[in-house]
Amino acid sequence: MSLGKSSRKFLAKHKTKYLTKYIFGAAIFALCVPSSVFAEKYTLEDCIKLAKENRSSVVRARGDKRNADALVRQRLSQLILPNVSATYRNSKSKATDQKTEDFRTVSFTQDTALLLDINGDTIGVVNPPTNIVQVKEDVTLPDQDRSSSFFDVSANLTLFDGFSNIHNWKSAKARSKAQDHELDLAEQSIVLDVKINFFAYLATIQNLQVQEETVKRSQEQLNLVQSRYDVGSASLSDVLKQKVQFGNDNLSLLEARNAEATTKADLAFVTGIDVTEDMEFDSNYPEVSFDGDLQSALLTGLNNHPGLLSSRKFESAARYDLKSAYGDYLPSVTGFVSRTWSDGSRADFIAESIDFSSTSTTWGVNVSWNIFDKLIRERNVVNNRVSLNNARADRYESNNRVARDIKKDYLDLQTAIEQVSVSEENVKSAQEDMNLAQEKYNLGSASILELLDAQVSLKDAQVTLIRNKFSQNLAVARLQFKMGVSQ
Repeated sequence: MSLGKSSRKFLAKHKTKYLTKYIFGAAIFALCVPSSVFAEKYTLEDCIKLAKENRSSVVRARGDKRNADALVRQRLSQLILPNVSATYRNSKSKATDQKTEDFRTVSFTQDTALLLDINGDTIGVVNPPTNIVQVKEDVTLPDQDRSSSFFDVSANLTLFDGFSNIHNWKSAKARSKAQDHELDLAEQSIVLDVKINFFAYLATIQNLQVQEETVKRSQEQLNLVQSRYDVGSASLSDVLKQKVQFGNDNLSLLEARNAEATTKADLAFVTGIDVTEDMEFDSNYPEVSFDGDLQSALLTGLNNHPGLLSSRKFESAARYDLKSAYGDYLPSVTGFVSRTWSDGSRADFIAESIDFSSTSTTWGVNVSWNIFDKLIRERNVVNNRVSLNNARADRYESNNRVARDIKKDYLDLQTAIEQVSVSEENVKSAQEDMNLAQEKYNLGSASILELLDAQVSLKDAQVTLIRNKFSQNLAVARLQFKMGVSQ
């Protein structure tokens, strides 16, 4: 059915006004509704993923792994690559105000002498010889400019060192593998920590629900007893006893709410979420189980537990370190080559300038053998042998500890499974007792104490079932962690 012309004009005229009211109303609704309604709910998998990214222990383990990988690269380059170095030097100088002492040759003759006779008449002329002497004087040299440049490239490669570099490289590789397992151990420890706190939080949620139902039931019972008292079919003692029970149930409810808030904060902390933020977690209680037997659990754990695998790699690294220490008793052979270029010029007071340059190449082999070093090698061998013995002891103890923990956790899981089964039957029985006590009290054939006992027994049975389910999930998580399959 089409709208009339007047209707279309009305809608067009008031469209903006209605749209503004709609947006304003939606904003008021968003402000009034609690933020928890829109908060993201984190599942167990989300919490595990966030914890692996945020927890400091995993960050440190990743850093240790990068350091171990860097050591492997350094040891490999030390094994197959030469050491290369280059040196360049350029210098200029100017000498001024240079003075020295010199001897200058000077020649002179005396005046000519006349030969006279006794009568005073000139007989002849005498020419004396020329005299030559050296005169000492200070001489100032001209300024001299000098410049020179030098460039050298050299390389040396260890050709043999008693196989120490090879064993050092293998030791670094073993430690890098050990750090891989240490990273796995840190991540799986975080997974176990998150699971423990997640299951604890879910248990407090269920306990809170039980306490709320108990308070509701206690309130209804108080109303019933009060109404019967008003008509004279119940005593004041019944009313007072039910009021005390109602107060105790409210106190238990308050404690359950506090426990829920505390475990929620604990879960946020181990997940790496800001505890001050508003967060919500998925309240669906996961049912986890383990279907294998003890022997399969032991076999899996001894082959997969990251802590045990790490101890084995550290033992291998210690064995290579000891072999490297023995290599110091053998001679070392190093090859080297060097290429040098030099160039320069200087001014001289005799010639205008002098230029000079040269190129040289040097190569050869250097053999050295440490005959005696004041027992330093012996001390290194002893230290590395002790480290190897310690690593073997740690590996053996880790193997035994993993086997012991798997047995304990497997038996704890079997106990927890039986406890859950018994607790479920106990809840059914307590519920039936509660219904029977309520009927008897309504008919006047049971006292208020019998009814209160039935109420308490039902609540205790429900709480015990929650606790046993938590213990079962916790036992599975711990067993998976000891088996090295925690995800």
